[in-house]
Amino acid sequence: MKDNQLDKALRFLNEALRLNPNDCTVLCHIAKVLFCQRNYEHAKELLQKCCRDDPLKDEGWSLLGKIYSEEGKIPEAYECYKTALHLNANNVQNYVNLGELYESNDQYEDSLNLYRSILKRFPEDLALRRKYQFIVSKLEREEANGRKLSAGEFTELKHANTMICLLYTSPSPRDRQKSRMPSSA
Repeated sequence: MKDNQLDKALRFLNEALRLNPNDCTVLCHIAKVLFCQRNYEHAKELLQKCCRDDPLKDEGWSLLGKIYSEEGKIPEAYECYKTALHLNANNVQNYVNLGELYESNDQYEDSLNLYRSILKRFPEDLALRRKYQFIVSKLEREEANGRKLSAGEFTELKHANTMICLLYTSPSPRDRQKSRMPSSA
């Protein structure tokens, strides 16, 4: 997202927050924008307030974990991700965040085990399957080479496994009715 779009989103969100200063959903959205702008300190302050005021909101914990991870505060990130998972075990992103934390700390077996177990619950999740395959590829390549991959090799492998996702929005019922194919009789 371009900076001017982020600034515009931030203006609208701050206006919403002015109308309802304790709305944790708005705080989380503002924190996402600040995270994209790499303004981690301000985002962290908002998320800590959100987690204090609405401790059952998994999104706040998950985003706070991302910030701690970016700051290299791994134990704090881990605790936030575990809290988010405890609050909402049906949010696949909470598992992905924890798996990525494992990956960033070379805990590939832990990441692989996490993805393997969650794929049993969400086998249709393509992004999750892709992450699992990426870890398997990395470990297979390391085993074949008899050594850990260098940072450059790892980045090359990561980019080779990047998948472009397209957003598909379902047409409204009225539009679906218009675009129906005639029945073949």
